[in-house]
Amino acid sequence: GISLLETDAEGGSLFRWRAVSGVLGHVAGGSTPRNNSACGLCLDARAHILVSHPERCFTYMQDTGVPFNEALVVPFASGTTWEGTLWIVTHEEQPFDREHLRIANALAQAYIDQSLEFRFTASKAAAEWLEEQLAEQRKKVEASEMALQKYREQGDAVALEDRQNVVVQRFAELNAAQTRARTERIEKEAQYK
Repeated sequence: GISLLETDAEGGSLFRWRAVSGVLGHVAGGSTPRNNSACGLCLDARAHILVSHPERCFTYMQDTGVPFNEALVVPFASGTTWEGTLWIVTHEEQPFDREHLRIANALAQAYIDQSLEFRFTASKAAAEWLEEQLAEQRKKVEASEMALQKYREQGDAVALEDRQNVVVQRFAELNAAQTRARTERIEKEAQYK
């Protein structure tokens, strides 16, 4: 299973079981407390842990109706932020070995890589959309400025100061939004590389 660290309605921390398969598939979407769980111990240690008969320490696990022999819990982080754990449980008397740990670590890394790719893709799409909107607004500003200039020439009108000109102000706001979006994109690209 995969448990992600979340904040509950009261501001406390919990782990949400986001992906669960096998005989524990029925608990997907459930949660465990941050401060009373194998996942919490794992994040506190910032290292994998192996717990024998975890339901003895964490009695809420008895509510699953599934017997546990061992739980192998591996933490994962995105950059410097610890996000959750990947856990594998065995219901038989066969203990976990180093190969199980290697596979669990590889799965956790694959989850991190996929999560980062999704975030990067979403950020890139948002930046591209903002750039398209900015280009569209620039065209509108140019058309408005041309119409204003034509009106000035025909009506011998007096030009407005820049700070009073709504069109110029809107253009400046859009330009600032584009700059912020580009900066955020560059920061996220640097963070996810």
